[in-house]
Formats: sequence, C-alpha cells, structure tokens
Amino acid sequence: MRIFNILLVTGLLISYPVMSKVYTVKSPDNRVMLTVQTGDEISMKVSYDGKTLITNLKPALLVGKTELPGLKPGQPKGMPVSITDSLRPVVPHKNKVIADKYNGLSLRFKNGCSLVFRVYDDGVAYRFATSLKGDITVTGEKFGFSLPDGATSWYPRETSFMSHNEQKHILAAL
Repeated sequence: MRIFNILLVTGLLISYPVMSKVYTVKSPDNRVMLTVQTGDEISMKVSYDGKTLITNLKPALLVGKTELPGLKPGQPKGMPVSITDSLRPVVPHKNKVIADKYNGLSLRFKNGCSLVFRVYDDGVAYRFATSLKGDITVTGEKFGFSLPDGATSWYPRETSFMSHNEQKHILAAL
C-alpha cells in the first residue's frame, strides 16, 4: 500500500506542470461567458445566461509548417483587461460614436504565440498575436467547434444564388 501511495504522489507531481488551467472571462453585463481551458491543447466554450452555445472551440494558426499555439504549448501567462472606449469612424454608419466596451484576456505562451480574447455584451472575439522575429508567413488557420444537442438556426429559404435577403426564414435543427 505504501508503494502505491508513493507512486500516486510521484505521478501527480510529474504531471503537475502539464495539468490544465481554466480561465473565465465574462462580458461587462455578465451574461456572456468565455471559458478557456489550457493544457495539452487549447479548448474554449461560450455560454449565454448560463446556457452553453458553443463547445470544443479549438483555434490554431499555421505559420509555415508550424501550428501555433500547438500541442502541449505549456501554461500561458494570463493577463485580464477591461476596456471602456469609444470609436469614431471616419465614415459614420449607424452611429457617429460606437461604444467599445469589453472584458478581455491575453494568454501568452512560451513559444511566442499569444491568444487575445474579447468578450462583449453581444459576442466573443479572438485573435492571434506573435512575437516571432522577422517576417512570418501565415499558411492557414484551423477553426472548429461543436454545438450542443438540440441546437437550432434560422436560415432563409433561397431559390437562387442571388439573394435580396427577403426570403422566408425557417427554424431548423442543426
């Protein structure tokens, strides 16, 4: 029994550096929540008012033949941020001033890759940033996610390739 306990503790200590960590960021109104889990890979989940909307979101940036942040990227440094600003577009669209209010998180990995998240009251965004030296060539991006069971979507019933966005919309299971 004593040998089992020693092996168990040793196994936990060896795996400690690669254990996953969970980061949570909520929108300014606390209704949208982004959960990011790091460990062997990056995985994200988005929920609204406690209801899961998107799961298993796993982004990756392809730089040459390298995938960033890649498998087993290690534990990143997490830096939260809250921004309240306003944007004044050169050509006003709907409003002369656009509110830019969000809570964010920047995860910086040791391999020079960062994932920067923004959680707004009406959505979530992310982008990649690198501190790689010299010019880089982005050859692709991986993006995949899962929807929960019973997910539905509204879509227009189109009759041709050209759309005037005036077709009847139909609720369909995904």
